[in-house]
Amino acid sequence: MAKISRAGRGVGSYSCFTQPVGSSGGKATAAEGETCPLCRGCFQKKQRLKCTHEFCAECLRRSVESLGLLCPMCHKPLSYIGDQPQGEMTWKKLVLGMIITYNIPNGIQMGAHPNPGKPFTGIRAVAFLPDTSEGKRVLQLLKRAFDQRLVFTVETRGAKDRVVYSDIPHANNWSEAFDPRLLGESEGSTQSQRH
Repeated sequence: MAKISRAGRGVGSYSCFTQPVGSSGGKATAAEGETCPLCRGCFQKKQRLKCTHEFCAECLRRSVESLGLLCPMCHKPLSYIGDQPQGEMTWKKLVLGMIITYNIPNGIQMGAHPNPGKPFTGIRAVAFLPDTSEGKRVLQLLKRAFDQRLVFTVETRGAKDRVVYSDIPHANNWSEAFDPRLLGESEGSTQSQRH
């Protein structure tokens, strides 16, 4: 099997966040002279982006709501990171098409999950795609969604703290893999979850 992706633990809601900055619990003092370029006040829960621009957490949240997933200063794109636990996505080409294997091992829920600190049951799932240009395009979109931790989530309703598929449809057998409606739904879901 050819390894495609390893999703790891993200730091914040957006991939370009680093950890909160500041020696005073994320708050700068007036003596430090650091101000948020958006509100012009002292930083409140300062967040630093990969592009090195810094903002109050609330100012950045409001900016994302109005501007979208862009840095308010340099307009570099931000990518949303989901709450999918760490895992691995592999794929291989077969005679009938492509088979994707997902492996999310058992683990402990993190802050973004419903019950932080409690264990969850992982998942080993298999999905199928046709070996066509559309199937290859969907594979790349699924890889990107997996890297952004959007393919799986931890579910607690009905299913006791276990990993389940998120809202991205997958073909569970070869006949579904060749259904153009399912491919279209998968493609549409992966594209809409990226924003």
